[in-house]
Amino acid sequence: MRLLGGAPFALENVSHEADIRLDDDALHYRGEGRVGSVVVGGEQVASGRLALSLTDVDGEAVRTLIAHMRDQAVASAENDTVAPGTVDWERLTPVLVALLQDSPRLILSSLQVSSEAFGVDSRAHGEMMLDGDDLAPLAARSVTTPAFWRHLQRRVNGRVTLRDAPPLLSLYLGLSPDTSRLEFRVSQGEWQ
Repeated sequence: MRLLGGAPFALENVSHEADIRLDDDALHYRGEGRVGSVVVGGEQVASGRLALSLTDVDGEAVRTLIAHMRDQAVASAENDTVAPGTVDWERLTPVLVALLQDSPRLILSSLQVSSEAFGVDSRAHGEMMLDGDDLAPLAARSVTTPAFWRHLQRRVNGRVTLRDAPPLLSLYLGLSPDTSRLEFRVSQGEWQ
């Protein structure tokens, strides 16, 4: 792989574990990942770990989505005029919106990024929530339109706390380079 500037890089000792459950009420996901080493130009520059979970995704909506996708695949296989992988986004939009009715939460339990090369050993945690109240205005827009995504973004609220922030990030944000704790808040899709 190559970075934007063209330098080759590699990820080594990558691992991921996940637990996904669909019960009567909701889909639950918990995952952990690790990158043992990010190597650029033959030199190890960073490593990291991540633990997160996704909760409150409406279970009935997930089952409806699975059935819809299965039906779409069967129809595609039986009909030569429909290209494989074609998605009927107009029919799928209300199904996707229904996933949000229980106000799903993405919980970042921990994120750790370490780099001796850059003097970084940062940790983060936080939570984001998609507001599932009054979904009719969202469902009225097709998932393929920018208006849908703008409306969806305004439903995002949450916070992320970064400890031992890299000095360069603090400077970029107009803070003292020795600021070690940064609080990021998202209110109606806007970072604060």
